[in-house]
Amino acid sequence: MGGRGLKLVVSDFHLGKGPYRDDGSVNVFEDFRQDGKFAEFLDYHCEGEWKDEEVELVANGDFFNLLSVDLDGRMQEAITERLAVEKTEAILRGHPLVFDALARFAQRRDRSVTFLMGNHDPGLLFAGVRGAITRRVGGAHRFILDGYDFDGVHIEHGMQREPMNAFNPARYFREKDGEVFLNLPLGSRYIIHVLNEEKAQRPYIDKVAPTRIGKYATVAIALTVVVALAGDFGAYPSGDLGPFLIAFALLAAECVAISFAQYFLFFVRAIRDPAR
Repeated sequence: MGGRGLKLVVSDFHLGKGPYRDDGSVNVFEDFRQDGKFAEFLDYHCEGEWKDEEVELVANGDFFNLLSVDLDGRMQEAITERLAVEKTEAILRGHPLVFDALARFAQRRDRSVTFLMGNHDPGLLFAGVRGAITRRVGGAHRFILDGYDFDGVHIEHGMQREPMNAFNPARYFREKDGEVFLNLPLGSRYIIHVLNEEKAQRPYIDKVAPTRIGKYATVAIALTVVVALAGDFGAYPSGDLGPFLIAFALLAAECVAISFAQYFLFFVRAIRDPAR
């Protein structure tokens, strides 16, 4: 041991049932499509300069996406332990490269894996789910349901800081008609009933983000407003501010036009190839 040690912290992979369904169609609910690169990442930290070092992989929540894994074409809100295990096993089957790499990593000397719970993988609360993962990964691994502290560093997924996504630690489970199921927060129920339905029709809905040009447009519009206010809403003594206002307005218009074109091309690509 060289004594350095290394923590590899990843999060929000949102692993689903894999990129394609059994019939070969695209699985629009799958968010993770970098299985090979992740396997290379883990293998890299088992060789070379890290070969004799202690390395821990910390999956900081939402590694699994139980909220968007359907069984028989249906999303379930009442997630019992049996359903959670079925969803987890579907994820394990859907990402063989990922879990083969995790197994290789966890079974190496001085390697370990730590899974933290996030709002998308509350199934980790069930012993059956943890058991399914243990059988697949093996080696040195563990599960933490809240935060992880080491060397003055604190790691947590963060859902407990958001009222919409926070779980009640005193009541993780509910019971009805003799069945125990997860007590999901409002945010999780929104994902199951609203976002998943929308994503089935519009796969790009949760992939839209401001383009760089769009951000420039926001800045240009803000500057235009500031200059206009500074000039008393258009009253420019000696025309001092007029040229600046016109320049900022033109810049904003140009950025908006370019951003619109970028979004249009993005939507065209998304419709043609939802897997991208």
